[in-house]
Parts: sequence; C-alpha cells; structure tokens
Amino acid sequence: MHREGGRLEFIRDIRMKRAAQLLATSSLRVSEIANQVGFDDVKYFRKTFQNLYALSPSDYARQHRDNAKVE
Repeated sequence: MHREGGRLEFIRDIRMKRAAQLLATSSLRVSEIANQVGFDDVKYFRKTFQNLYALSPSDYARQHRDNAKVE
C-alpha cells in the first residue's frame, strides 16, 4: 500500500510541474491547464497546486509571466 501512495504522489508531482510550466509560459486559462494535466476538478487542482507551490495557480502565472517579460 505504501508503495502505491508513493507512485501516485510521483505522478501528481509530475503533473503539477507540467502545470507550473504551462502557467509560466502559456496564455491558457487555469481550467484549461488543469484539464491538460489530468485534473477534471479545477477546485481540487487549485488546492493541490497551492499546497505545493504556496501560490494559487493564477498568482503563480501572473508572477512568472511578469518575470518572463522583464528578462
């Protein structure tokens, strides 16, 4: 059972990393990104993302897109 939980966490983390990448580099909406990385429930996606990155997906996108424009 413990092994299965680790695998699910790993997959979730990969999905969240891809979501962060899309948030930073695309103009897609949060709901579109959530769907692309395999989350049907946008509210759950937002909560999971915020727990991992300490920012809402929208704030993360705003912060990283602004930084990309400056650089």
